[in-house]
Amino acid sequence: MTDEKTRQTLCGALRSLRKVAEGASPDLRDAPELRDWLIVSAEDGVALIGRVTGHPTVEDDRLVYTSALIAMSADQSWARTLNRFYRLRGPSRLPR
Repeated sequence: MTDEKTRQTLCGALRSLRKVAEGASPDLRDAPELRDWLIVSAEDGVALIGRVTGHPTVEDDRLVYTSALIAMSADQSWARTLNRFYRLRGPSRLPR
């Protein structure tokens, strides 16, 4: 991703976070669901890995590795990655 493209993507992600802080956000309401998720190290920080449902380009119940994690709610009910929101359901029970 070019520096300009990265900047535009990050700005869009931050705008969507502001919408969540102000109340209901269509981006969050319509977000794919990620279950059995873990936070993992990534080249550009940290990311999530888990099984996704409702993703616009990924088949349901596929294991996905998200783009960089930008924010997560304190109650771990949602996460914002560089590319999209995820509604979080049931973190993985794998030993850490």
